[in-house]
Amino acid sequence: MYNAVILAGGKTPWLQKAVGTNIRALAPLGGRRMVEYIIDALDQSGQIGRIIVAADGSQWEAAVLPQRAELVAVESSSMPETAAAAAALLPANSKILFVCDDIPLLTSAAVQDFLKQTEAVEADAYYPVIPEADCVKAFPGAERTYVTLAEGRFTGGNMMLLNADVISGGVIKAKDIFARRKKPWELCGWLGFG
Repeated sequence: MYNAVILAGGKTPWLQKAVGTNIRALAPLGGRRMVEYIIDALDQSGQIGRIIVAADGSQWEAAVLPQRAELVAVESSSMPETAAAAAALLPANSKILFVCDDIPLLTSAAVQDFLKQTEAVEADAYYPVIPEADCVKAFPGAERTYVTLAEGRFTGGNMMLLNADVISGGVIKAKDIFARRKKPWELCGWLGFG
């Protein structure tokens, strides 16, 4: 059983005029808020114990979350800092599934598959990569950042499983990675092409 953190601090200014909030996770989609779809996918996977929604509490005052999830108010300037603050509330020596707030089409099957694949390899960090063809087939017209590798073109899966013990020590590097997340070649240069 894993614990999960939904990183729900993302803001998109144009949403304010369109739907009355600039907070992505609170934006309505098909009569529900985006965060509710994510909570359902995590819950229905049968793999998740505790679900924390980490966000700027001042902007979530009126938000009522499904009973299955708990809001943790986090004051931070970056996604990595938010992740570290939320992780500090969970047991050490565990693996935590972090999920971005902008993937309302996440399914319980995708969560199950990702977690099952991580069990085959011992590591401190796991990140899903999705082949472009699979992404385009499932979500035609979706705008994604792709990188070309020898094996094909891939996009990120907007989840990450991390060993809780490495999170606090990795915040500075995580900020550097996060800043380069939409620039694959710059990220490769920073990481080293080897």
